[in-house]
Amino acid sequence: MKRFIKTSASLVLAFTLTFTNVFATTNTERINEIMRSSEEMKNFEYLIGIAGIDYYFDNQDSDYLRGALAKILKDHPELFEDALEGAFSALDPNSQYIKSSDFASTMEEVDGSYVGIGTTITVDLGKFFVTPFPDSPAEEAGLQTADIITSVDGVSVDGISLDELVSRVRGKAGTYVELGIKRGEGTFTVKCERREIHVSPISYDYLEDGIGYLQITSFNGNIEEYLLPALDDLEKQGAKKIILDLRGNLGGEVKGALVTASQFVPNKALIMTQDFKNDSKNRAFYSSSDKVRFKPIVLIDEYSASASEIVAGAIKDNKAGVLVGQKSYGKGTVQGVKQVFTGGALWYTVASYRLPSGEWIHGKGITPDYVVENSVSPLDISGIPTLSYQVLKKGDTGDKVAALNASLNALGFKNVNDKGIFDDATESAVTYVQSSKELFPYGVADINTQIAIATMLEEAEVVNDDQLAKALEIARNIK
Repeated sequence: MKRFIKTSASLVLAFTLTFTNVFATTNTERINEIMRSSEEMKNFEYLIGIAGIDYYFDNQDSDYLRGALAKILKDHPELFEDALEGAFSALDPNSQYIKSSDFASTMEEVDGSYVGIGTTITVDLGKFFVTPFPDSPAEEAGLQTADIITSVDGVSVDGISLDELVSRVRGKAGTYVELGIKRGEGTFTVKCERREIHVSPISYDYLEDGIGYLQITSFNGNIEEYLLPALDDLEKQGAKKIILDLRGNLGGEVKGALVTASQFVPNKALIMTQDFKNDSKNRAFYSSSDKVRFKPIVLIDEYSASASEIVAGAIKDNKAGVLVGQKSYGKGTVQGVKQVFTGGALWYTVASYRLPSGEWIHGKGITPDYVVENSVSPLDISGIPTLSYQVLKKGDTGDKVAALNASLNALGFKNVNDKGIFDDATESAVTYVQSSKELFPYGVADINTQIAIATMLEEAEVVNDDQLAKALEIARNIK
């Protein structure tokens, strides 16, 4: 049965693809809260209040604030983007100004594509481990999981940040980057072509007789590109019922939600409505399907938000399927994004949306038909070889190292190999354990370190996916 770790994250906010100049109404209570939180703002407000008692002409707080801001920015123009950040954060929790330095990376997350070599890079104690995507330039060049990047275009990566490394690896499409690679005790260089990489938000599997599993991790710009082939493949394998996993899916594009919902909501039924400040912009969105191929059982949790809730709500309200899990996050607003002359972008609330029933779920969420909470149990360590408690170090090989690596793998160090080789990845994992347990962090698996690893295994817990188990039970009973 599937197991997973629950994590929290900043919300990826759903937004409409129609760029607009309609601003959300200023949240006065939010502004006042910010003002009260600053001693300087308290003093500012007090002094302005004294003048306001006898001042002859009408005035508003916004006039004072604009004047103060104009003076500050005249003397310190470098604070312009910081001022915009503060201004937009006062609108509502889902509005923000995206700085020019962050705009490109933010839109890459939304679009689901970037120019690079197609690999995940993780940093562990100063070493940069790679995991190439299937059919990517990185895989074509021969890179393997747990390879370590030592240089980029002949320049060492020692001491740089992950962000700096990523910026060096990426570049213009059609150009090449030369990477220095360490694999085991060997080192070599590879040349990788930079190409546009599309990140798939879809993973799927055929589980059993007539039941498929489809997970959507985000509603990025590639959802249609990967969703439809996945469903076609599941249908070819015989799936008639789909467990649609939207847990931990924090949102994305409205368009992606509409495309997804249309695969499960028949009869061209209503999926959602959008309400704007200007009523003439209000819109209703309907399923594009007369008939659908699958009966969905939808998994949601407290981190299913925005676009995920549009899909789940449309399926529930149209009685097209059932929902299993925990109450969803509850985000019922839509954001627009508009790049401006600074190179940054205004990301702000432009509309609210309602489910087919007319319900506005903002701050309330969607309660599933079957409320199921996942249970926690001790990690099963019965199949993990016993540690030798013999001192092991980098370069060692054999069964004792294999047992050590198996224990580290079970604790979540996935870069560690299963070949009985004490390499850089093993050394990094051992050093991490030593640091976390206040042992001397020198990367040698001595007796005290192995005792600490054994204790960590005994205390480790896993989350049992009872929600998926319930969804399977429901799917098996659907005729």
